Amino acid sequence: MPQNPLQIRAAVHSLFNHVVEECFEFMLRHPEYESEAQTIIAESSLAIRDLATQIDNCLRQGDSLSARNQEAILQHIAEAAQEQSLSLLRMLQGLQNLVGIHPMG
Repeated sequence: MPQNPLQIRAAVHSLFNHVVEECFEFMLRHPEYESEAQTIIAESSLAIRDLATQIDNCLRQGDSLSARNQEAILQHIAEAAQEQSLSLLRMLQGLQNLVGIHPMG
C-alpha cells in the first residue's frame, strides 16, 4: 500500500469502487438479490467516507504529528481499507455461492 496520504486516498477509493462494481455486475445478473447487493454498496460508501475522514484528520494534524506517527496512522488506514473491502467482497461471494456462480475472478 502507498504511504502518501493522497495515494492512500486513491487506493481506498479503488478498493471500494471494485466492491461496488462487482455488486452492480451481480445485480444485473441476479436482480432478485438487489437489496442484499445494495446493502454491500451502502457499506462500501460508508467505509470510503469514514476512511477519507480519517485521512483528512491526519492531514489536518499535519505538523503536530511526527512523521512516524503520521506514517503509522496512514498504515492503519490502509490496512483497515484492505480488511473492510475484503470483508465486503466475502459478503458478495456468499451471495454468489447462494446462486451457484463462481466468485469474482
